[in-house]
Amino acid sequence: MAEIDFFQPDLDDAKRLAVRGRSVRKTSCSFKPPGTGKTTFITELILQTLERQPNARILLTHRLT
Repeated sequence: MAEIDFFQPDLDDAKRLAVRGRSVRKTSCSFKPPGTGKTTFITELILQTLERQPNARILLTHRLT
């Protein structure tokens, strides 16, 4: 697996692993309770995608419950 230079140096190991795993997929979904770092994870995932594909189109939605 190729080495990734993370934009957020304080990203925890679980999120780094998830970014590595999801960086090859076309879709991603994250359901977690408040305060678990979803925004941090999503931000890193978007930044990694745009680093590799500057013209990528990203749709970010929020599901209201």
